Amino acid sequence: MPGSQVQPFASLPYNRINMKQLAERMRRARLQIRLAMSPDSAAKAIIAGQKTIDEYESMAMLARLRFDLLTSDRFYQEEREFYDTTDAEFCQMRQELYAAMVSSRYRGELEKKFGHYLLARAENFRHTTSPAVVADLVRENKLETAYRRLMSQAQVDLGDKSYSLSQLEPLLESSDRPTRILAWKARSEWLQDNQDELDGIFAKMVKPRAEISKKLGFD
Repeated sequence: MPGSQVQPFASLPYNRINMKQLAERMRRARLQIRLAMSPDSAAKAIIAGQKTIDEYESMAMLARLRFDLLTSDRFYQEEREFYDTTDAEFCQMRQELYAAMVSSRYRGELEKKFGHYLLARAENFRHTTSPAVVADLVRENKLETAYRRLMSQAQVDLGDKSYSLSQLEPLLESSDRPTRILAWKARSEWLQDNQDELDGIFAKMVKPRAEISKKLGFD
């Protein structure tokens, strides 16, 4: 029997998640878990909810990876910005679903079916996510995107060629010492030239991260 072939990354289908439909599916799964009259009914609702979570995370990850590879592509820039905004809303939906899971009257049976890890992860997620941090998570996501865009669009001149920072990596470890020195010098000069912008992004990241920690009780 022939093995299954892995689909090339470039050909993976992408569709922006419809947040209204996703919210309805998560709400329906949450209610079905709470109103389940048997362990099997609760399990089916958990599987449906987890499928919805997987679909969101797959599309969000695909959009972000393609943005990282194609930062000048306006389409994936807009898709990355979309998920930067919706991630916090999605986390809140996920938390509500997990709350229904861990408080299910059939928790013991569900742990036997799915294993302890799934319910333990759901329990942990409840304590590390809160509606109070939604705005902070959105700000943090947008700053991370700004950082990724700046780093991925960097161009470093070395000799008569221009390199991205990722293309420069092999030269930083070249066995040829003069090449290695020139590569490190070029990289350092780029970082120095962009220090103000990088420092500004990092400084802005401190506030939302501090607020998130404070609101979740980790201060």
